[in-house]
Amino acid sequence: ILARKLGADVFCAGAAAAAVSPFVGAIDKAVVESVSGSASIAQSMRSSFAEMAAGGVRGVIAAPQFRYLFAMYTGTYATANAIRTVYEAREADPSLALCVGTTAVNASLSLVKDKALAQIFGASASAAKGVPVTAYGWWLGRDAVTMGMVFTAPPKVSKLLQSNLGWSPNVADVTATLAIPVVIQPLTTGMHLLGIDFVNRPTNVSVAGRLGVVGRSYGESLFARIGRIFVPYSVGSLVNSKMRDSLHKASSSWSTLLSGARGAVVPSMAK
Repeated sequence: ILARKLGADVFCAGAAAAAVSPFVGAIDKAVVESVSGSASIAQSMRSSFAEMAAGGVRGVIAAPQFRYLFAMYTGTYATANAIRTVYEAREADPSLALCVGTTAVNASLSLVKDKALAQIFGASASAAKGVPVTAYGWWLGRDAVTMGMVFTAPPKVSKLLQSNLGWSPNVADVTATLAIPVVIQPLTTGMHLLGIDFVNRPTNVSVAGRLGVVGRSYGESLFARIGRIFVPYSVGSLVNSKMRDSLHKASSSWSTLLSGARGAVVPSMAK
């Protein structure tokens, strides 16, 4: 049963990742191009959606931002699903394992993705030199905050909503899952933009100069990243979770039917 559930976990992760990656990829590309000054977020997103419409499914899959994001979200969702499955089997609290496991996987894959997109779509002269450690530090901090909140906070917030406001479990679960990734964006957007700016301008920039560049694109980037985070970690997480629950229930029901069938066959053979 556990093996079937883990297989379902990976399937759900890949399906959810494929659904959200095209949209998120367009936003990630737009934010990088906005900070580097090569295009506004609106211009970049229009260009990306036009390319996807013209290229169809093959065009979407061929885009580098899609491939990096698909790998990142599949790995992140699958890790969260598998940890929950194993800890449910043990009847133990998965909160700490979820925080550590998803942060480790997401941060690793996200840093690879951010480096690649900064070099592909960022300021070409600086990006070609590589990514400084400081940029990795800002992105790692961003991912630690995001994973720590997205995969561990919703169940706790849901319980508070149920006990303090009398909400039904389903409404509380959905509300917490959808809202928490959005609430943390004012903090994580600034961390993300600082990382990109360190790629574009690694050295000889004052704090005021760096904050000035980040500030110019902060408002536009904040709204873009709210949309960006809402899709994979609010809607995507909800779809992944509901799909996982359905497949797990189906797997348990199928196992019960098989056990019943075996139990009926054995006595008949004994006769």
